[in-house]
Amino acid sequence: LYIGFNSEINIGKYTVDELNESKKIVLEINGDHWHANPKKYNANNVIGGTGKKTAEEIWEKDREKIDYLSNNGYNVIIIWESDFRNKYFRKKILSKLRKLLI
Repeated sequence: LYIGFNSEINIGKYTVDELNESKKIVLEINGDHWHANPKKYNANNVIGGTGKKTAEEIWEKDREKIDYLSNNGYNVIIIWESDFRNKYFRKKILSKLRKLLI
């Protein structure tokens, strides 16, 4: 996805979307539906296609992954699908990533 990042890398029992190992930066590009974007879903919403889990169950699973990565020295950056599709936001996050990689 980005220069300096490798896609779909395993860290322990988890697969991360994008990894820059030298800087210990993980990018997770969370799909609004699959990760139940809190801007769009309430905790008790049941999300179809995910094994019928509630949004809260999905968030808990995501928190466990983030905690594991953080506890192992990784800086985890979450980017929501709907934000990434926004041209202004995309420019802003790409600029911040460039600064982190320097």
